[in-house]
Amino acid sequence: MCLRSITMLPMLLTIIPSVLLAEVQKVQVASAAELQAFFQGTVDSLEIYLQPGDYHLSPTDIVDSTCGNCPEPEQFVPATAGLEIAGNYVRIYGPQDRSAVIHTNAGYGIFFNHCKTGIIENLSVTGGVRDIDGNATDAAIVVKNGAVTIRHNRIHDNIGDSSIVVENIVGIMGVCGRENSMMTVEDNEIVRNSWDGIALYRDARATITGNLIDGLDKASAKVAGGGRGVGIGVTWNAQATI
Repeated sequence: MCLRSITMLPMLLTIIPSVLLAEVQKVQVASAAELQAFFQGTVDSLEIYLQPGDYHLSPTDIVDSTCGNCPEPEQFVPATAGLEIAGNYVRIYGPQDRSAVIHTNAGYGIFFNHCKTGIIENLSVTGGVRDIDGNATDAAIVVKNGAVTIRHNRIHDNIGDSSIVVENIVGIMGVCGRENSMMTVEDNEIVRNSWDGIALYRDARATITGNLIDGLDKASAKVAGGGRGVGIGVTWNAQATI
């Protein structure tokens, strides 16, 4: 069964870039190496257009400073990230047909971590790899401590290795909102990922509208397919308008 999110109430959250203190740098890239080179540190006022093609990221080891879905959140969690994005304003976008395809090869595929204003749109995001630690909140897009708009993307086939997924129970989500995150998630296809389509944990807020969320596969306890998890999960003290 597929789940289509619709607006039931007036939208409460609208993420609009604040007045930028620096002139926005606009660039085009055509390779994963070029893309990853921009995020070696904090960035400010940057827009990146991805030309059509495949972008196979080289993952990096990270340590998440808190656990997103643990009874005791104050603990370190080892994980991997394809891109870790921090800064004031960052927009990553591609052609309308979503022919720019990011293969994250990581647990936290695109990790907005302390990004004041982020936008990701018109992209395909796929190829996630499940982290070994079951406490890692693996997702194609993870947002923590920041405000991000996620719109008109195709987030699909983030599955992971069956042996690791079955051992951890949890797989790879489409979108995950973490502590102090504010997200607008609209007009995305979130299909065949091995855990929740969208999950919100502690101190996360989101407006979720116009998305197609579908596991596609029949859920299985022993095979990492797309029918595991739920369409939208709002847990702990998270809040959402759906």
